[in-house]
Amino acid sequence: MCIAEKIAQFIVNTEYTDIPEFVIEQSKFALIDYLSVSFPGADSEDARRMKSYADAENSSGTCSVFGATKKYTSEYAALINGVIAHSLDFDDVGLTAINHPSVVTAPVAFALAEEYGKSGKELLTAYAIGNEAQHQLAAMVMPDLTERGWHTTSVFGTIGAAAVASKLYGLTVAETKNALGLAATMSSGLRVNFGSGTKPYHAGMACRDGVIAAKLAKEGMNCSENVFEGTDGFAQAFTGKIIDAENLHLGQPWDAQIAGYQFKQYPVCSSSHAALNAYSSLMEEYGFTAEEVEHVRVGVSELAFHCLLYPNPQTEKQAKFSMPYAIAAIAVFGKLTLEQVTEETIKMKQIQDFMPKVEMVLDDLYQEAGILNNEPAVVHITLKDGHILERRVEYALGTIKNPMSIKDIKQKYADCTKDWDDSLREKLFGLLIGIESVKNVQSIEKIIGQTGNRKDAVLYCI
Repeated sequence: MCIAEKIAQFIVNTEYTDIPEFVIEQSKFALIDYLSVSFPGADSEDARRMKSYADAENSSGTCSVFGATKKYTSEYAALINGVIAHSLDFDDVGLTAINHPSVVTAPVAFALAEEYGKSGKELLTAYAIGNEAQHQLAAMVMPDLTERGWHTTSVFGTIGAAAVASKLYGLTVAETKNALGLAATMSSGLRVNFGSGTKPYHAGMACRDGVIAAKLAKEGMNCSENVFEGTDGFAQAFTGKIIDAENLHLGQPWDAQIAGYQFKQYPVCSSSHAALNAYSSLMEEYGFTAEEVEHVRVGVSELAFHCLLYPNPQTEKQAKFSMPYAIAAIAVFGKLTLEQVTEETIKMKQIQDFMPKVEMVLDDLYQEAGILNNEPAVVHITLKDGHILERRVEYALGTIKNPMSIKDIKQKYADCTKDWDDSLREKLFGLLIGIESVKNVQSIEKIIGQTGNRKDAVLYCI
């Protein structure tokens, strides 16, 4: 049996009752997180650009988009919502693929569930299956793929998006196999684009291409049987590795049970989160200020150098991929929220004075390990009075080994919907946490919300 056949059988044959309770719970938390970050993301420049682009195309349809009154085709809705959800880099992370899983599967799940009147349970099933498919495939070719500069979110995400679309379209095993093959040939994304508008586009691109792959497969387009493991296939082209179906383990156990999702505490690249946790805890424990700090040395693994590309960021997007900026923001403001990642804060004298104090180095403990998907860090702080403080964090808050509580998840949701009426916020959260009980996604009232000064924005909820 080829890999595409094995994944296709898993997609077609897996039902809601086959999914472990823990995976269902984590999937619901991830969907809440996805929606949370999408509400403020709808105001981003990236979102406006994508809506403007789509509006110039033949994009009218039946699917909703965050912050828009217009309805779009499923391809365009998935594209725009994928960009929106990833525009703030506040969305969840999958440790196996070192990717952003929800922004490439949830937009597809919501768009097609709305278009075809699917139930919340069907949506949740397709979403969980899509993430399992992309992450178990990733387990076979990582970290080699990311070491070569590929952006895992879009490379694996196109596969995950196609899996979701195939499930919700009700494709046969043969059709699903072809959808996966088409998605494999569409997969792309270069990590050099981190810190630019192309990075969130990668997420939307994967969503759109996954939907198109499923639609083309439904129309009868075929592909190679051995698209993943064959000569010049997915694995060989992206990594040079040889893989086979025997080493692909779907649902035994589920990836969400082992590696899980990382729900972000901070709206910056996850490679800085362990260091931020370490610095914050030392600052809270010892009570020092930014002015008292002489030097900060942050020891990281190799992965951080592939992601945190900007020691002296000049833009908001670059700041999200900068260890010096992230540490400086915590040191100066005592916190790091969306309000601390702006063009104005980057230019502040306190921030500019502090960033040169931060040095990012390859830690001796991680030197031989190469790319570590848990993105650990050790922080050494030298104070001006000569005291040296040190703290090591192996797993940042929000990972499966250092999880956020439901209270933390709800607080993040509340922060992202802070301009809403309390009763509206509670109503929506209740719908999301009980999404498996929704009979028809179309039947859920669209919630008219207020974000900033845009009082007419339709916030697509579920």
